[in-house]
Amino acid sequence: MWWRHLLRQPLAVTLSDLARVKKPTAAHEKLLRRAGDYTCVTTPDVKVHFQPDQNMRGREIETFVDASFNTCPDTSRSRSGVLLEFCKCPIIRNARYQKFVALSSTEAEYAASNDGTKETVWLRRVVSDIGFPQLGPTPIFCDNTAAIILANNAIATRVRTKHILRRLHYIREQTEQGIVKPVKIPGPENPTDFFTKVLGKRLFQKWRARFVR
Repeated sequence: MWWRHLLRQPLAVTLSDLARVKKPTAAHEKLLRRAGDYTCVTTPDVKVHFQPDQNMRGREIETFVDASFNTCPDTSRSRSGVLLEFCKCPIIRNARYQKFVALSSTEAEYAASNDGTKETVWLRRVVSDIGFPQLGPTPIFCDNTAAIILANNAIATRVRTKHILRRLHYIREQTEQGIVKPVKIPGPENPTDFFTKVLGKRLFQKWRARFVR
């Protein structure tokens, strides 16, 4: 069953998926107990750290986005993953189901990029208020080439993407204004895979070490 893979995802994703089960069984209860054991027994000292160096290098915000297409077996909705780093430290990270059914992987990735852009615009204002104005556009790292093209060009993929909701074009507006800049990143190097997919042990531990230790 699909839910047997839940504990190879971040804890927040696991609990979110378990909370969506309408008729829980003994197997679901066992998974919930395993999640509690993972938190209280296996990783009691694991924490999120914000430890920039003395020079506060890496003052530029970096945003990573990803999506898993058609993840939910009940609603066919895709899951978006968003990660924002400042001074090489994770500031905002989330994984949530999209509010609509994406009709293609491009649309799902584009929606995730749109979510990341909204968080980026907000965080740029915050860090500017505390004395770290962003001098250039913030890179939005995405591993889907079609979504990047769509964010940069309203005409290039118009025929195949005319069904995409107008409200998802916020990233295109911010790109045109020079606030953000969509950037291609190879899938295996995208840390937001951690928030959207079931990973093997090696990759799971690799990305977990990036966020918590």
